[in-house]
Amino acid sequence: MEGAAGDIQSAIHRLLASSTFASAPRLRTVLSYLATALESGTITDVTEQSIGQAVFGRPAGYNASEDNIVRVTVRHLRNRLDEFYRTEGRDEKFVLEIPKGKYIPILTVRKGNETPVGHWGETAQKLLPADSEKPLAKAHNVIGMAEVPNSSAEIRSGGRGDVSKRYWIASATVLGIWAFGLICGMFWRFQGSSSAKPASTSLLALLGDGKSPVVVVVTDSNLQAYREIFGKQVALKDYIARSYGPDVADGNPRIANAARFAMQSNETNVSSAIVAADVKSALASRAVVIKQPHDMSMREFQDQEDLILLGGPWINPWGQLFENRLTFRLLPMAGNPSQSQIHDYGSRPGDQTDFPPHNEGNLSVNYVRVAVLPNFSGSGRVVLVGATSPEALEAAGTFLSSHEVVPGILKDFHAKSVQDLPSFELVLEVKGLNAVPGSWRVIAERLVHH
Repeated sequence: MEGAAGDIQSAIHRLLASSTFASAPRLRTVLSYLATALESGTITDVTEQSIGQAVFGRPAGYNASEDNIVRVTVRHLRNRLDEFYRTEGRDEKFVLEIPKGKYIPILTVRKGNETPVGHWGETAQKLLPADSEKPLAKAHNVIGMAEVPNSSAEIRSGGRGDVSKRYWIASATVLGIWAFGLICGMFWRFQGSSSAKPASTSLLALLGDGKSPVVVVVTDSNLQAYREIFGKQVALKDYIARSYGPDVADGNPRIANAARFAMQSNETNVSSAIVAADVKSALASRAVVIKQPHDMSMREFQDQEDLILLGGPWINPWGQLFENRLTFRLLPMAGNPSQSQIHDYGSRPGDQTDFPPHNEGNLSVNYVRVAVLPNFSGSGRVVLVGATSPEALEAAGTFLSSHEVVPGILKDFHAKSVQDLPSFELVLEVKGLNAVPGSWRVIAERLVHH
């Protein structure tokens, strides 16, 4: 009996100390809380609110329906557990799972192993279903990869000296290759294996069931690096002509060559890849094509039925085609032109007019503008997702693919179904920690009038 209990304890300790959770301290903290409750026999007292209070410092009685940090984190935790048991924990005898829709973990036994007994075993036996050989859950929604650090292809430069300019492209290219490999691996890994809700139960159903593919246009990380280093924005006409690089050369041929090389390469960031893969999974019944902005042309905006543009007009310049039609617009920050904020051009007295990214204690606060408009021909829709940070962009992917947000959006815009929704725009406030999205909420909404 002591041996079985010890085996289970050792298995849990190996899980907590694994390299799979080494890069995810927040997930490890939640897992440790659940494991302690399981061992102490108080696991049945665990709820969304108890996790929020114990792990995230939320006050007693807080409104969990408005603060979804526990739901989002546990979704990530399920994916990370699945990853552990498919990789370094593939030989583990005991498997810890958190059933979808619940917060109480269960211990299962791999096929061919004995049923656990003893202190841990008694707890496990109470919680195990009759079929104690329940298989591991399949890979979940790709948003579970949000704990992966954002791609270094989005270069953060502290200054604009000649050295930064000269080595911009060298750094961006090397790191971009790494990011590209990671992104390709993510698409391969999650294609066809996501458990995302079908589009019919999410806002993505507003794209209908057209015969042509949905085109997802991701961000251009080289363009963000350009903003970071030179503090300038690129107009769509210059982006199409690829003529913006020489403007910053200052007569230096090395910088000019580096800029021209950057304009010929295509990189995006991990957050864009996560959202694009999430859309691809949610729209499983419809073809989805993922493109980099440099691969687009004006003709596609005239002929294509449905498009999703990620990243805002300054790192995905095609968004500039639609920005002036909106009330909530992404503008460069006055004191930091490499970053964006959202400005409300239709604010009324007493309304918040500007939504700049900032910090609240250890939490970062960012914003996302989600807008839905008809395309140029009126044959489909364009979804614009502009964010003030990569983690906020990830949160928008969760928002668009979540079935939980649909009833509230339908009520707010007086629509009977997602397909009946009018053209609209809204702002999400996203709070996160260490570049990982936590909770989000809708803080402003508008109808778009044509």
